[in-house]
Amino acid sequence: GQREQAGAGVACIFNKNIKSSIRSWAYISERILTVELKKEGISGRETIITAYGPNDDEKAAIKDDFWDLLQITVDNSKGKIYILGDLNARVGRNNLGIEDILGIHRENTLNNNGRRLIDFCQINNLVISNTLFEHKDIHKFTRVMTSRNEKSIIDYI
Repeated sequence: GQREQAGAGVACIFNKNIKSSIRSWAYISERILTVELKKEGISGRETIITAYGPNDDEKAAIKDDFWDLLQITVDNSKGKIYILGDLNARVGRNNLGIEDILGIHRENTLNNNGRRLIDFCQINNLVISNTLFEHKDIHKFTRVMTSRNEKSIIDYI
């Protein structure tokens, strides 16, 4: 028979020195994974959420389900929360009124997933941190299609 290709999947790789700090991990869906870390200090915990968002041209209902589940995951997470992953979001140039969420180091295009990411960050008091720092283009762009003269940033922290 013909083998079906997976439509999604996430993983989180840590240095072996972090192994003793891993409190727990949980498979949430084929698109979301959480890892809870033990940390020193007052909170004592951090949660890393690894996510792989649907493509921008996916049906709205599928994207709604992803963002709803990501919200539930954030609501159930403990300590400081870090979301890492390929969110297939392009956040565009305009950060007027959202300078506390979106820095100046981004790309020109805004897509639907980018709008969703910005809204999600506003609701959850999160920052799209890789837009806060200047990077060389070779480190800045996630996806480069020279045949279409297109560069995009779709991976975020």
